Amino acid sequence: MDNETDNEMDKDGPEQTTMVPASIEITLPFEKRNCTQCKAKRAGQYILLNLNNTVLHYRTHHEMEKIHFKCSLCEKIFQSKHAALCHMPKCPGPKQDIEGGNEVHLLPSAGNKKLQ
Repeated sequence: MDNETDNEMDKDGPEQTTMVPASIEITLPFEKRNCTQCKAKRAGQYILLNLNNTVLHYRTHHEMEKIHFKCSLCEKIFQSKHAALCHMPKCPGPKQDIEGGNEVHLLPSAGNKKLQ
C-alpha cells in the first residue's frame, strides 16, 4: 500500500517540471506567410501580411513564446525588431567560405585585405 501512495506522490508531488518558453523566429526581409502554429491547431487561418501584424499576432495569440528576428542573408539573430531592421541595410551578406573551410572576411576600410 505504501507503493501506491509513493506513486501518487510522484505524480502530484512538488517536483513538477517548469515549462521553458518556446521561441518564434521571424525571418527578414519579411514575406507574407501563414501562422503555422495556428494552422496546425486549426485555430483559424491567420495570414500574416506584414511585419507589424505578424509581431502583434504572435504577442497576442502566442504570448508565452519569445520572438526573435533572423537576417536571411547572414543568419544573425536579433532580440528586437528595431535591431534587425537597422541591421538589414548594412548587412554584408553571407560569410564567404573558401579554401578548405576557412572563413574569409573582407574589410572595406582596409582595402579588402583578407583576414583568416
